Amino acid sequence: MLVVTLCWCLAFKAYGADRRVVKDGGLVGTFYYDSYKKAQPPILLIGGSSGGNFYDTYQNYPEDLVARGYAVLTLAYFDYTGQDGLPDKLKHIPLEYFKSAMDWLAIQPQIKKGKIAVIGNSRGGEAVLLLASIYPQISTVIAMVPSAYVGGAYDEKRIVSGAAWTLNGKEIPYVEYQRAIANYSPWWNIIYDLKEVEPYAIPVEKMSAAVLLLSGKRDMVWPSTEMSLRIVQRLKKNLYRYPFTHISYDAGHNIRAISWPDVLYFLKKHYPAR
Repeated sequence: MLVVTLCWCLAFKAYGADRRVVKDGGLVGTFYYDSYKKAQPPILLIGGSSGGNFYDTYQNYPEDLVARGYAVLTLAYFDYTGQDGLPDKLKHIPLEYFKSAMDWLAIQPQIKKGKIAVIGNSRGGEAVLLLASIYPQISTVIAMVPSAYVGGAYDEKRIVSGAAWTLNGKEIPYVEYQRAIANYSPWWNIIYDLKEVEPYAIPVEKMSAAVLLLSGKRDMVWPSTEMSLRIVQRLKKNLYRYPFTHISYDAGHNIRAISWPDVLYFLKKHYPAR
């Protein structure tokens, strides 16, 4: 065990990267970095409705980013088992939790100060777009198979109602997935009811970040390509000043491996480590 003044953590080396388990101030995550380098641009990496620390269980994406000069915090924000005191469902997750994670990253001695990149998958892709519309220090957003709309709460049985996200203690208005499950077949056909969903569109035009949207043409979880196209349309309509790109793959909801080279290229171009 290594005790430091900033956090309680376990530190060890993995795949060429230093790795520190973070449990501090309510945060639950893993910090990947190179202890021999300074001014590493920070990246916050979050998963979706599978819960837990998603990117600690799939391939070596954080280590790959460290090898390219970045420092990465993979962050859990809920866990179906309630492990480490996390919520046991995706419900009433304060966006301030992610802001605390960004603030934590900013004070690490290995970190380049100023801006931050956020990468999220599925519901995490929804979250990073929402976060970037609120927090201007986010300068780069990569949303994998995202939603164009703020969704409601979620658990393993998909029977939870209420808001997924809160800000300043208030629910962020959301598409009612419970209603969609009961009245649409399949449930995600609700997105074609524009009168129903448009009030809950993520205000992506408020971002001040370079944006990469990645989607799957054969996505059966939700139509991520259609929703990414709607995000692009909204950005164009609002004369968005920052670079944005949408890449759609002939794939389903799991595009992590096929999209990774495009993720790295976008980071190198818009959020360079060197």
